[in-house]
Amino acid sequence: MGVLGDLAIHKLDLMRFLLDDDFVEVNAMADTLVKTFPDGERISVEDNAICVLRTAKGAMGTVITSWTYQVEENKTMIYGDKGVLSIYSDPEFPLILQHDHETGAFFRLGKKSTNIEQVKSGIIDAFVDALRNNKEVPIPGLEGYKALEAVIACQKSAGTGDRVQIDSDAH
Repeated sequence: MGVLGDLAIHKLDLMRFLLDDDFVEVNAMADTLVKTFPDGERISVEDNAICVLRTAKGAMGTVITSWTYQVEENKTMIYGDKGVLSIYSDPEFPLILQHDHETGAFFRLGKKSTNIEQVKSGIIDAFVDALRNNKEVPIPGLEGYKALEAVIACQKSAGTGDRVQIDSDAH
């Protein structure tokens, strides 16, 4: 896998968590547009992908990932019937909950991880602690599986050009 397995999986996992919902349908396009091996031959995995997804509760959205953006961009926008949630779209207020054009809540957060500077989230530390101390892991493996399942469906859709259904009852 290329950019879908590298970047999209994290965004899909985040969206599942924030929406508290599973993906049930995807339609995706992916291609190798820029990245090449040193000899000039294009790499064998996608470097750009655009995915349109639908959840079990009916939410629809897009996830766009790229290894070729000249400026790293990692924002998340959720548009709902009561407002918009913006994550990392504003440098001063990384979390904004906007109810309408005039009202909202603005929050400052800690640093975000980038390709240049990785910031510890605590997730790996909590996982290691659970293993060392024979405790239940904080995030079950099924959560990662469901994000991977959506990535695989996106890759399949991009390869066939068809919408792909995800059977969320299969696990």
